[in-house]
Amino acid sequence: MTSSLPAIPKNHPVFSSQSPTMTLGVIDGLEVEYKEGAISQMQPQQQGKQQLSSGQQTPQQQPPPQGWTVRALYDFEGQPEFSELSFSAGDVLKVIKVGLAEGWSLAEKDGARGLVPESYITYIHDFSVSPDGHVGGHTQETSVASVYSTYSTATVNTINTNPRNSVFGKRQLNRFSWFVTTGAEEFVLTGGSANNQTNSGKAGSTSTEAESRRLGSTHESSPGGSIRQSQGPGSSVRSHSGEKVIEDSEDEEEVTESDKHYIQSGPTWQEKVPLFSVRVHDPETRRKMAGMQEYTLFHVTSTFKEGVSVTVERRYSQFQWLYDRLVTKFGALILPPLPEKQYAGRFAEEFIECRRRALERFLSRLVRHPVLRYSDLLTHFLSCNDDGDWKRAERKFDNDRITGTAFFQHVYHPEFNINEDGELDLAESFNAHCKGSERIMPFLMDASTAYKEGIEDSQFRYKRLGLALLALVSTTKDGPENKTLNDELAWCWRENCKDCLRLTKAMQTTAEALQLMADVHQTHISEGCQDWLDTIKENATPSSTFAPVIDMHNGTHKKLVEVCEKEQTMEEIVSETVKSRCDTVFNITLAEMDRAHDERVQDFRKGTKDFLDSEIAYHEKMLAHLKKARAVFDEPCYDGLASMPRFRSKYEKELDDQRYHSQKPSRPVSSASVASVSNMVGGVMDGMNGLMKTKTRASTGRGLMGFWS
Repeated sequence: MTSSLPAIPKNHPVFSSQSPTMTLGVIDGLEVEYKEGAISQMQPQQQGKQQLSSGQQTPQQQPPPQGWTVRALYDFEGQPEFSELSFSAGDVLKVIKVGLAEGWSLAEKDGARGLVPESYITYIHDFSVSPDGHVGGHTQETSVASVYSTYSTATVNTINTNPRNSVFGKRQLNRFSWFVTTGAEEFVLTGGSANNQTNSGKAGSTSTEAESRRLGSTHESSPGGSIRQSQGPGSSVRSHSGEKVIEDSEDEEEVTESDKHYIQSGPTWQEKVPLFSVRVHDPETRRKMAGMQEYTLFHVTSTFKEGVSVTVERRYSQFQWLYDRLVTKFGALILPPLPEKQYAGRFAEEFIECRRRALERFLSRLVRHPVLRYSDLLTHFLSCNDDGDWKRAERKFDNDRITGTAFFQHVYHPEFNINEDGELDLAESFNAHCKGSERIMPFLMDASTAYKEGIEDSQFRYKRLGLALLALVSTTKDGPENKTLNDELAWCWRENCKDCLRLTKAMQTTAEALQLMADVHQTHISEGCQDWLDTIKENATPSSTFAPVIDMHNGTHKKLVEVCEKEQTMEEIVSETVKSRCDTVFNITLAEMDRAHDERVQDFRKGTKDFLDSEIAYHEKMLAHLKKARAVFDEPCYDGLASMPRFRSKYEKELDDQRYHSQKPSRPVSSASVASVSNMVGGVMDGMNGLMKTKTRASTGRGLMGFWS
């Protein structure tokens, strides 16, 4: 997309013959003559925008720090008589002084120094190299397209007090929408200053200070005139005149590399660390307080590509702590659900296995997320083995200030990474796909559940058929008058009958094969059918799962439309600031949609492939057992059966199991039903605990009625 060159700033800092000399100064060895009235000179349209209501000031753009590397966006032929520096598009320059006049900075190129128009340059931020010099997973060439930016930090209080900017006073009526609760609305309207003021209250920082301290934030003017924020190590915030406003503070230390999140073209999240696997295994039920308190301990092992593995022990309450902290810190991201707490039957073997599987899926989905994978929270959870370190880290994470709205403040993405409308068509298509899929998923879920139940019925019938056949050729307990076996345990009334001995042993082999085939069914149920059902369950409600992303995207787009409609009555820096923040939210929501797409493909590709592999193994094992049992009836194997005495089958002990004497299998109570009853019991317990805390009988009665109402 081509565009015309930006206009040269009118306020040139160098003295001209048309204006009397005000002062002569030397800046880093370059003589610069300032002309009288240069700073106050502006176009009539700009003067009109400066005339605000009483006591109001125009938000000021804070220039970048000196020593920052910039890249030229266009060719510029400087005039030596005005101390201007010539350069070509793509040249790299170094800023020496900023804010000499509105739109002009002093820069250096190949040892030569001169004035450059700021609208012709862009500030480089290549995040592929970390502060310690470590190169990330892949290197990106620095170019105009790889300039990563977030949003402008125009003074929020000034923006909100301008009566013409009614867009900032219009908050969404539904205060429970995801656009509001995730902090996206606060970020778009204020840049998160209100949130920062609350979070930094303990440190005594004002909202403006908290806004300005973020990583030593600086502003950058893009070719299109929009205001961007760039981050640079060792930077500080300056006013237009170049005066240092706020130095780097201790807040910079709180922003670790794990708090910085990068979005690539796509948009898609950049992965900082390679994927690794997590297993939850070997659950143990332990007791403490002389056996009065029981709890289940799970072993969690993380295995990395280098072959290194780390194992820790975790209780369910620690999983709950991890989930709660992740929700607080990464509210704008879609987190996998944590298995619900259960009160009744939580030490039953079947429930513990079900929970183990659910916790493993929970962690596996966390480590698949390219942002959550390198978070300090997850790293601590998967590696901390010391109780003292755990408690100290808990206090640290509880006081974490990079949460909620602050998450948006530390997301970096390329400029012009998405369309001006925020890829609204793509978001609508994603929403329609999720809604349509969610309507169809119950059909697939019911069919898969019925298939699993069919395999369970088949297992029961194979087991029952095998036991019935074994009962026929085994000793009865009805007394001598109902004796069915001879002394050689052959199914015959004659003694020393070789034909019946061969037949009995061959039939016993068939009965045992049927028992083994029933075991194959059980393996297929637990490893094939259950994994397939888990895959479907995790993807059964895409519309509900990604509703926060759609709500954030639509809420941001609505605010962008409001800004565009009122753009003519707003200061340019104000409208561009909000547009830039909307752009950041759009990049986040679209990156989450991209992640949803990739994970859906991965889930169903792997799930379907594993299900088919399980089906193949299931039928191959069944066929192998059938062929083995059938081979016994052929010569010479069948004839050789009479040469050895018969031994009783190990399955005869199950002949008294009354379950197999009925026509239908007795299905065990599902874990979902147990969970429902448990949750109801847990709610009653929680409610009663709340009632026990009341001080008067009257208040207890009111609480009881309120609880059951």
